[in-house]
This record gives sequence, C-alpha cells and structure tokens, in this order.
Amino acid sequence: MAQPHDNSAAGEALAQTLLAASTGINDGAARRLAEQLFNWQPATVPVTLQGLAAELQQDEALQQILGVLRWRFLTRPETQLPEHGCAAPVGFAVSGALSELLIHYCAAPGQLPLREAADAREQHLQAVQQLWRGFSASFRRRVGSEALFSWPGCDQLLLQSVWHDALGYSGAELIRRSLSAITLSDFSGIDDEEMRNACLHSALALGRTLMLAADHIADEEALVARIRQAA
Repeated sequence: MAQPHDNSAAGEALAQTLLAASTGINDGAARRLAEQLFNWQPATVPVTLQGLAAELQQDEALQQILGVLRWRFLTRPETQLPEHGCAAPVGFAVSGALSELLIHYCAAPGQLPLREAADAREQHLQAVQQLWRGFSASFRRRVGSEALFSWPGCDQLLLQSVWHDALGYSGAELIRRSLSAITLSDFSGIDDEEMRNACLHSALALGRTLMLAADHIADEEALVARIRQAA
C-alpha cells in the first residue's frame, strides 16, 4: 500500500502564491486607505478617553475582529467608493450611513434638553430601521432579478452577509470617530464636559458591542434592542 503523500509543502506554496497575487493586499494605495479608515490611534485623543483608548488597543477580541474587517476591506471589492477612489465590500459602504445615525443617537443627550433628546434618539432609531428596510427591499429586488442569484433564499443569504459586515464596520467607525472626538462636531459642540464624556463613552460602548455581536444580530429590530442596551 502506497504511503500517504505529505501535502504540507504544496499547501504552503499555494498560500504564498495566492497571497502574493492578491490585488487588494498588495495594493499600496488600498492599504494606506485601510490604515486611515480603521485607525484607532488618532493624533490627539481627549484626556478623559486616553485610558479607555489604551484598553481598546489591548482588547484581543476587538483587535482580531478589526483585522478581519481590514482583510475583507482589502480582498472583497464588491462596489466602488467614488469618494475614496477604490472598491470595498457593500457592507462597508452601508456602514457609513448607519454609523452616522448612531453617532447622532449617542450625541443627542449632550446636544438637547432631556425630553427633546429622548425624542431625537427615537427618531434616529426609526431612521436606522428605515435605512435598512429600504436598502433590503431594493437589494432583494435587484439580486432576485439576476439569473445567477435567482434561487429562492439566495438573496436573503447574501443580504445577511452584507448586514453583518455593515454592523461590524459601523462599530469600528463609531470607535474611530469617538476617539477623534476633538474634531467631530457632534461631540466637540457639547459644552458640558461631563455630559460630553458620557456621550463618548456611550458611543464607544456601542461600537464595541456592534463589533463583538455583529454576527448574532439578526435584523434591524434586534439591532435597536442592542442599541438600547449598550447606549
């Protein structure tokens, strides 16, 4: 009986060949953009956040997820980003609008009187749900009309992949923008330092929650429940 052949060397060579041929991983401009978009070490971090920022830098689970998000950004050119001159996952593109609404949600208590802030936060949560429902409906119509993806249920599986990506990228963006709060008008315009810090900590906590739980948040209603718990 022939001895089984050891394919370890062939596997190593395959990995080296494929990674060396990766257009995203080896694209200098794309790598620089990824470093900028997922930078959790801004030049200036508010003093009150420096301790928390250091914890985030050492959070093993978050850093692992951040690495995966960078990898996906570089290796899955699903849609063009005209403002950045490159392609990226669809979920990343969606996360821009989603994270903007979540920033407004977290900053509202520092910007408005108590009752008005509560109303504004509810409006932002409704906007989050409306955004995803509108995107989902259009996405499923477009994908369902393509013969390549027309098998029943395929559109939902693809949509779930985009959804989980969008949540992870939104969490990373919340953290990045909160750590750069000095230059972010939503937070820098809050005069009360204690309230500003509370809003920033809320945004950072929500960002962390979204990154860690992205794959376990089923839909927009489950997302709203998570937001209420975390922020």
